Order: sequence, then structure tokens, then C-alpha cells
Amino acid sequence: MQKTPHDYHIPVLLNPLVDGLNISTGDYVVDATFGGGGHTRQFLDRVGSTGIVLGIDRDADALERGSQVFKNEIAAGNLHLVLGEFSNIEALAKNTFPGKNPQGVCADLGVSSHQLDTADRGFSLAKDGPLDMRMNTKGSRTAADIVNTASEDDLSFIFSCYGEEPKAKKLARAIVTQRQIKAFSSTLDFAAFCKKVLAYYDSKTHPATRVFQALRIAVNEELKELEQVLTKSFNILSPGGRLGIISFHSLEDRMVKHTFKNWAFGELEDPNLKKLPIRTPNKNVGALGKIIKPFPINPTDDELRINSRSRSAKLRIFEKN
Repeated sequence: MQKTPHDYHIPVLLNPLVDGLNISTGDYVVDATFGGGGHTRQFLDRVGSTGIVLGIDRDADALERGSQVFKNEIAAGNLHLVLGEFSNIEALAKNTFPGKNPQGVCADLGVSSHQLDTADRGFSLAKDGPLDMRMNTKGSRTAADIVNTASEDDLSFIFSCYGEEPKAKKLARAIVTQRQIKAFSSTLDFAAFCKKVLAYYDSKTHPATRVFQALRIAVNEELKELEQVLTKSFNILSPGGRLGIISFHSLEDRMVKHTFKNWAFGELEDPNLKKLPIRTPNKNVGALGKIIKPFPINPTDDELRINSRSRSAKLRIFEKN
């Protein structure tokens, strides 16, 4: 049976994103997080034989599979798949669309179902595997490297700021003490250790959920990458083009919301973002475009029944003047 993009990853907020970007026949589109290709599939249907979609991902496994699933579209020149990161999106787009600007750019900031379900990638706290979490498997720093070598203060910062973990200091102190006895290497062992230290006995989710999220953000420098994709996507968009961002974390959504408001209205800097190692947009640079909806678009009940992992997804869309 022929494989489809959904066999690899169920795309989140598929129709709201594709409809919200207002893509038409002949348009150029950048999917900055190709993943399983679910969003890309819909973009290809919208742009038709005269349009081009650029799919970018830093996970070589995703692109290798995508090159097989979409081999006809690649051969026809309608799809270009490139290994790369957000920080290179401007250069990659200019190389793919020489002299042209895309009408749509999107980024889905979540971890793909394939990455979560593959134990060896180390993203899941429910599957035994190495404490890795690298989206680019050739990256140098793993989650184990951070847990076993970062200072107590740095660990506390990561858990508190990236994971918004209330007991960040307590956990950081316990990790530093424990790793002197034995280094952390396994996802299940580390998750069990976090559960014991944090002691959230009435939690509906695993007590280590926020900690794993924080480590993933730190390993992949996701907030810095988001900063880059916001700025550089705006730079490459054509007038009237739209940027759609799907986030799964309150910090990510806050960055997107603040940036869009800054572009539209010249809002002042968000003090909650100042403590992060990122640059927020300059003050009072508004009138660069408009926010399509003043509130985030969330998954419907029907989507949640099909894909429970979409429950925290939020979509925001901006249109450039």
C-alpha cells in the first residue's frame, strides 16, 4: 500500500493553517518544518503545477523519507526539499526562488509523531532510549550532555524558563548530587528520577513533562531558532504574503504573539521575554502588516479525538503589507 505523509506524522491544525495562508495556484510557499510532509502535501495541491513549495527540515530522516513519498513532485520541480535550520531560511528561499518572494511561510514548532515514537531519538519520557533529543542527529550536544555537565544554576534556569517548572531549583540541586554517583543516560531512568524528586502525586500528566520539554528546547536552541524564523520569514515574504506559526509552548506562543503585535501596532517589549537569551523586535516599528485573528486558533474537538498530541497547539497568522 502506498504511504502517505500521515503515516509518518499527523499534521496539526492542517486546514486552518493552509486556509489561513490563503495560498493560490502558482504561488511559492515555504514549509520551514517539513516533518512528515502533511502541510506540504496540502500546499502542493493549492499551488498546482505552476507553483513551488520549499520544504526545510533539520532532521535528515524526515527529508529522506519525504524524498521517496514526494518523488513525483520533486521530479516535476514543484517541491524542493532542503536540509537546514530556521536561521538559514532566508538564504534557502532565495536560492530556491531566485528573484521571487514566497506568498506563504509556515513553521510547526512541535516534535513530530515519528520523533516521539522512535525511542532512539530520546524525545519520549514513555519510551526507553538514550537521553538525546537532538532534532539534527549530527548536532554536538545532547540532553544527557546538559544534564550531566551544566551547572546547578544553568539547569535551574533551563527548567524554570524553558519548562516553567515550579520546582526547578530543587530538581537542579538533586541532579547535580545524583550525577556525581552515576551519570544520567536513559530517558526512562531520568524521567523516574524527576518524578521522584518533583513528587507531583496528583498530576494528570507525567511530572517530568515540563523538564523534558525544557531540555528539548535547550538542546535544539528552539527559542533562538524561532527568533530567526520570525525575522527572516518576514524579510522574504511578498507584499500581501502571510506567515503562520504553530506553537505548543507558552513561551513560544508569547514570542509569536508579541512579535506580531509589534509588527502591527508597535507594542512595547514584553518584560517576560527579557530574561531569555533572545532579541525581541525593536519598539514602535508597527504598521508593517496585520494580524489575521486577534486570538490563537486552537484544535477542534474533532481534531483532538484524532490526534491528542495537538491539544496544546496554537496557530497565529500575520499578513505583511
